[in-house]
Amino acid sequence: MAGENRVFRIDIRMLDPDAEVRRLFGAKVLEKKVAKNQKQHPKKTILVKTKEQWPPVSSFPGISMNICSSQPSSDGTYYEITWSSTYEQIQREFYVCVETADPYSFQDILAYHPYHVDSLLQLCQLCIQTGDLNTAGDMIERCLYVFENAWHQRFNPSGPISCFLDFDKPENRSFFLAILKHIQLLGRRGCQRTSLEFAKLLIGLDPKDPLWVRAIFDYHCLRGKENAYLVRLYEQNVVVADLPLSSLPNFCFSVALAQFSIEQSQGKKPPSDSITSTSTSTSTTTTTSSSSSSNPSSFTKSDELLQKAIQQYPSIFARMMNKAGVAMKGVSGGIVLAADPLTTMPYFKDSHELPVLLERLACVFIEKNHTLWKSPEVIQWIKSNLAEIIPKLSTEQPPKISETWVQLSQNTENLPLILSPMADNAAPLPPELFQRDHGPAHIRLPVEQQQQQQQQ
Repeated sequence: MAGENRVFRIDIRMLDPDAEVRRLFGAKVLEKKVAKNQKQHPKKTILVKTKEQWPPVSSFPGISMNICSSQPSSDGTYYEITWSSTYEQIQREFYVCVETADPYSFQDILAYHPYHVDSLLQLCQLCIQTGDLNTAGDMIERCLYVFENAWHQRFNPSGPISCFLDFDKPENRSFFLAILKHIQLLGRRGCQRTSLEFAKLLIGLDPKDPLWVRAIFDYHCLRGKENAYLVRLYEQNVVVADLPLSSLPNFCFSVALAQFSIEQSQGKKPPSDSITSTSTSTSTTTTTSSSSSSNPSSFTKSDELLQKAIQQYPSIFARMMNKAGVAMKGVSGGIVLAADPLTTMPYFKDSHELPVLLERLACVFIEKNHTLWKSPEVIQWIKSNLAEIIPKLSTEQPPKISETWVQLSQNTENLPLILSPMADNAAPLPPELFQRDHGPAHIRLPVEQQQQQQQQ
């Protein structure tokens, strides 16, 4: 994992959303806000900028970070979040509030303990669901501020030595969830480059990537204009949690789109054939002239990547085009697509249900990425490549799902956590996130405390 972890090394200069806003819209947009928020709290921080209205974190001790001697690693150093006895007592009160499902009880905790992280996370989720994104963002920033103040003196996520936290330790989980919520809220602000940098941080913290940041990493690369970086991850065959990124459907399609954007910037234009609808024809495809790809110089790397992705995950591609509202009828590459092959050919239809993990990845990818595939240039590029491979696919059977996906989907221990907070919409938390006995999975009690409660 050492090489893979270096690939996700963060640049602390890119962790500032205000700097990204200034790059996008100019410095005057944030002048008043920055001046106000920097009057107090002189301590320099990396993850967030402190705000004038926040209580000093020193007034609420309770969270610290230590080196985890029980987890030696040749790739870096493992750390762990620890709670003081005072914080543990507050946490027990919090678990009681979780059982009551009363959001006002979390406000009561914060009235006395304004930096209790799990209460901030719960109210952040409520604010997202009610559309109060400013308050939600403020609560997440307070969470990150607490954790950064608790960092061990040797903990440096941007340094040459990798720093790890084990998500399986309950005390560590809130740090992961706070970063993930921050990514979600940054994306809503349009700070996609900053979101990408926090996604790098999150993947780098735990090599197992328990929250499956891989499912959205490609999206933030594309939105953050980091196309070359995304292609490099694919070409280097980077492996995360024993699964190559090149095997993920979202990466396969997004890398093709990233390469297409690179080629556009280099002046390699997509085929210039007109895209017109054809109303009647008895055959699926009709050759009107030589295909554009018959000329080797016009066949580019992005064409190869797109055709490979389509043939690897045809049904997911068809579902994404349907979500984007794009019909494949028309003329491209000298070939007439008289009928939409994505809706008429068996090759593009699910012959059986996808494994649950692959289905979840597909749903997240389609929901987040479909808008990136709707521009006229991209549609023209898709049609040209689809027309090229239709004659071949019309005689083939859909590819079989890799046994790897079946095996991964059978590992139900972490499935309730996978992709849970990824969606950008303000829908309620999915029911599978909630464990029968101890509330949301990411805040379930340590085993020892569960046993103590059962004895009581």
